[in-house]
Amino acid sequence: MTEIELQDWIDFALAHPFAQKWPESQIRRFVNDLTSSPEFVYRVSDEHGKACLAVLVDRINNRGNDAILEVIGMRPGAREEEILAGLLTTAKLNLIHERDGIEMTFPQSKVFAQNFTHQNQMNRYYDAFDMRVENFPQFPAEIEVEEPTSSDDREFHALVKASFAESLDASIPDFDTWLKARKAANPETARSWITREGSKIIGYLNLGFAPELEPEVRTVGVDAAYRGRGIGRRLIEHALNFLRKRNQNACTLTVSAQNENALALYESLGFRETGRTTVYRWARNRP
Repeated sequence: MTEIELQDWIDFALAHPFAQKWPESQIRRFVNDLTSSPEFVYRVSDEHGKACLAVLVDRINNRGNDAILEVIGMRPGAREEEILAGLLTTAKLNLIHERDGIEMTFPQSKVFAQNFTHQNQMNRYYDAFDMRVENFPQFPAEIEVEEPTSSDDREFHALVKASFAESLDASIPDFDTWLKARKAANPETARSWITREGSKIIGYLNLGFAPELEPEVRTVGVDAAYRGRGIGRRLIEHALNFLRKRNQNACTLTVSAQNENALALYESLGFRETGRTTVYRWARNRP
């Protein structure tokens, strides 16, 4: 796919998101970095033109040892169920033997999802809440944070993996793929912060604020030995203070419905639910 073709498909996906509206940088990352073959980028057209853009994300690690069929864009009025069934069939054929399954995300608005997933032998895996806060106050600066440097990369990545090791909703790339994205990150659209005890990194937060979308807390995590001390709260407060300085008064995030502690924290900071998605999983039958 040429750069002109890719940009054309990105523009399509930005105009017609399916389960979530991704920033352009993340769509490029899906296509260029998180799929192991160009054949895993699925472009569907019909008699009316572009209908769907999807990718089989397989350069990741998650609890289910799954690849993710990420439907990035779908034109309104397209034959969604037919297209998705074809994509899932193709993804199953493309799935490498070492993977145990495929995950797909459906927004609450897709009323056909339950019937579709039943017909395609997919089970409900987990639910997630989209959350948003606006007009938040200035918070006291109660934590020392810094932006990570290259000397922190290995420890930073290890903490990201460890902090989501038991989470169904997290898929973490291997170190080299993760590092490529870190190096390519534009400080005008994304920031990362870490906090330490002594020299040890004990917490982190990744914030995205691409101009085409509202700012988003992408990931926040704390070393298991340091949880329950308010570190996650203070990292989020730091991110919200950062946004206030940029005259941005809203922020979003997505959290698994099963993560009750995180939900309680976000609600205490003023985040409120704005939507729900459900992730379904097809499991390979092993002999």
